[in-house]
Amino acid sequence: MVIKWVREHIQIVTVLAIAILFILVTALAVVLTLPKNKENNKESTTQNQTVSFPDVSIPDEVFTELECEHTLNDYEDKYIENNEELIYSYALYPVISVDKDETAEVINNVIYQFVTSKSTIKEHERILAQEKYNRASMNAEGFIQFEFMLKTESITVKEKFLSILFSYTRTVSLSEPSYEFFALNFDLTNGNETDFSDIVALTEEDAVNYISTIISQDISINPNIYYPNARDELDYCIDLNSFYLSDKGAVLFFNPETLTPSVYGIRSFLIPYDKIGY
Repeated sequence: MVIKWVREHIQIVTVLAIAILFILVTALAVVLTLPKNKENNKESTTQNQTVSFPDVSIPDEVFTELECEHTLNDYEDKYIENNEELIYSYALYPVISVDKDETAEVINNVIYQFVTSKSTIKEHERILAQEKYNRASMNAEGFIQFEFMLKTESITVKEKFLSILFSYTRTVSLSEPSYEFFALNFDLTNGNETDFSDIVALTEEDAVNYISTIISQDISINPNIYYPNARDELDYCIDLNSFYLSDKGAVLFFNPETLTPSVYGIRSFLIPYDKIGY
């Protein structure tokens, strides 16, 4: 009797059988792909992770629109021995002009002292260059001079603050050049040097904690590029003068071999102005 009913309703049975088979196949496919989808979702979340910046509120007295102009001067030093130029040092640096001449004088004196301290050839550098030159001469090898270059990368005025970023490159003989950032930051109302705590209107301790929070996040996200003890050394490595202002925000930077090996270059973190109250 069942067989007879099936024969009489063969089309309905066929449709039901196909529907049931489709449901089973779909369910099996979902089960098989579920672990893979979870893994892909986890990977996507990791790739999209970014460092978040705590918000800081700046007091109103910081907001002062000041104008500042500059020209560029150069400075050079050489070490010549037996008509051979063993070391060449060159710097390109700004000379600042602001409304108050006494303020400009204070700022320009600091800039010049910094430039000469970095670019004047030191006695130990002369000795090292001479030793390398003597060894190259004895081995009949060519000698590549030492070269030091200090370059002004950016000059930014934000409210009452002036920020100057320098890059410093040292090329010694045949070795790869080393590359570092240095920054000078000033209060244009009085010419005083400022640090990151002044920019974010925090105490020095709170400013260090602020930076420590940011770096700790990045260590968690990118642990392989940092030294194993980087997190423990943060308090010793954070320099409140290692930042500069850009068009988009304040930039914290860590030079090579501070927290990461030199192969990773300069580690920098752009903090948008809206995150620090501007």
